[in-house]
Amino acid sequence: MKYGQDATQIDSIQQSLLHAIQTHPGLNWYLWCDSAFDAADDLQPPAPYGGFNMYDAAGLERIRPYAPWLMPFYSPGENTQAAIQRITPWMDHASGRPMLSFMATVHRAADVAAHLREFSWATAAKDERMLLRLADTRSVVTLANVLRPEQWVAITRPLAHWFIISREGLLEPLSVGSHPDVESLASPIQLDDDQINAIASAAEPDGYLHHIATELPEILPPGQHASSVYSEVVRAVELATRYAVNQHPDLLSLIKLSFATRGEALSDERLIFLLAGRDYQAGQLQQTLLQKGLP
Repeated sequence: MKYGQDATQIDSIQQSLLHAIQTHPGLNWYLWCDSAFDAADDLQPPAPYGGFNMYDAAGLERIRPYAPWLMPFYSPGENTQAAIQRITPWMDHASGRPMLSFMATVHRAADVAAHLREFSWATAAKDERMLLRLADTRSVVTLANVLRPEQWVAITRPLAHWFIISREGLLEPLSVGSHPDVESLASPIQLDDDQINAIASAAEPDGYLHHIATELPEILPPGQHASSVYSEVVRAVELATRYAVNQHPDLLSLIKLSFATRGEALSDERLIFLLAGRDYQAGQLQQTLLQKGLP
């Protein structure tokens, strides 16, 4: 629940991947796995991480145990069914966690790894370095939407295909590769303030859901999929942003209200008038909601 992602629908992903590999038998296929989730959740992978560690470079020793790994699982001419079976334990291991995706390319693993390692960092204002979480599937979806086309192409140009596991636990393609009308950039990518703010805003619902699932699990709505609960948090955060609800307790109150009403109360006219008129004391929204008869 804390990651806002449903259980992996393994049978569906197996069939989708098998079809993709058989459709493109001349490509090399790689697992792209974020080991930081195993460190955070204190879980052991189904097999030792192998292949290429993205933080295996000078100066990155402290974060090396939390690195993304690029792991080959199919080369042209190999048995496709056997390849799928080899990676099925990883699908199960990553179930409900945004840490696994699949890449296909004509390039060797070492070359792809070198490219991804190079583009795992961006620069912000005053040349400050910023780590890009390219193996966290939540983060990569945000980057695909926030980066300019030439920036996204610069990251993905070695790839022919990139499939993530979506919040619904299904295989979902990302747009990748070269485009003749877009000039690729060299690393590092330069992020402007609007992009940094957009990345931070996109991560906010995940931050609240993680906090609630680990610290306030009693307020989670029973019987709902993690992706649905995440969607309710997104709606509450968007409403808070629209009406400048900035205090942490007040935003939590909106999320709890959404949970209690399956999101219906967020469009209640009484709530909208209350927020628009700022007819409540900052940090005390919960009390005002109770006074207004909102659950």
